[in-house]
Amino acid sequence: MIANQVLPSAPTDATKFESRIADEVLMALRNTGYAQLPDLDIRVDGQDVFLKGRLPSYYLKQKAHFAALAVPGVRTIVDQIDIVG
Repeated sequence: MIANQVLPSAPTDATKFESRIADEVLMALRNTGYAQLPDLDIRVDGQDVFLKGRLPSYYLKQKAHFAALAVPGVRTIVDQIDIVG
């Protein structure tokens, strides 16, 4: 045994839930058919989804919000999307 060795911990239920939500949000963004939406960064904290990135229009930003909010388990969207163009 090596002293001070840190063993990886098993994922918690919360971590599994957040990972599942992130995967489902990504799939929802892909399913919109808008090529730019899956490029957004997605971070999940509990039931809050953080969307970060750059989009060319408010319309696409709104589409991203609606797609993410349609995922079961998502409570709020924290918008960190910049509009460029």
